[in-house]
Amino acid sequence: MTMLLRTRSAIDECREHLQVSNAWNTQVESYLTQYILVILCADVQQSINTLIEERISISAATDEGLRNFAVSTGKKCLRSVGKSEVSGFLGLFGNAVKEHFNSRVDDRVVTLYNNAVSNRHDVAHNTGSTVTFRELNDIFDAAIVFLGAVSDSLKRVVVAPV
Repeated sequence: MTMLLRTRSAIDECREHLQVSNAWNTQVESYLTQYILVILCADVQQSINTLIEERISISAATDEGLRNFAVSTGKKCLRSVGKSEVSGFLGLFGNAVKEHFNSRVDDRVVTLYNNAVSNRHDVAHNTGSTVTFRELNDIFDAAIVFLGAVSDSLKRVVVAPV
C-alpha cells in the first residue's frame, strides 16, 4: 500500500510555491504548514481505515454483513490518530497486536508524530501551530514509520485456542 500520497503531494506543491514566491518565513509559510498538518492527520486516518478494511476482508471474506459491521464499527471506534488512541484501538484486535505495535515505534517517531497530531489539534481548535514547513519532512517520515507499524501489527494473526 502506498501511503500518504495526498500529504506528499501537498508538501511538494507547497514547497515549490514557497520557493517560487520566496515566501519562506512568512505567514503564507505558516498557513501552508498548518494546512498540511490537517491533511496529514486526515491522510493517516484514511490509511488506517484502509488497513482495517484489508485485515477484516481477509478475516471475514465470506460474510459481507460481518465485514461491513466490522469496518463501520472500526471507523467509529478510532476517533483520533494519536499514538495512544491508535495503540488502544489495535488492542481491540488482541493484546499481541497492541504490544507488537508499541514495540515497533521508537520514542523519536512517537514524539514527532504525536507533536504533529497535537499541532493539528491546535490548528483546528486553538490559535494555530508553531511547526515550520522545514520540519514537515521529518514529520512525514515519522508518519510513514508509524503507519508501517500499524500495518505490520494488523497483519499479525493470533489464532484462538479451540
